[in-house]
Amino acid sequence: MSPIIELDEVTKVFEAPSGPVRAVDGISLSVERGEVFGGSATRARARARSCG
Repeated sequence: MSPIIELDEVTKVFEAPSGPVRAVDGISLSVERGEVFGGSATRARARARSCG
């Protein structure tokens, strides 16, 4: 069975007054049908953007 979501080397950088801040740096994951995934809101937003 193949994963329903698969991400590879995701990075998310926020711009701050003091300069860029890496919130997520190089995470990879896959979620199979029926699995429950919990994580940070930043990872969830990055994952949603990667899907479309």
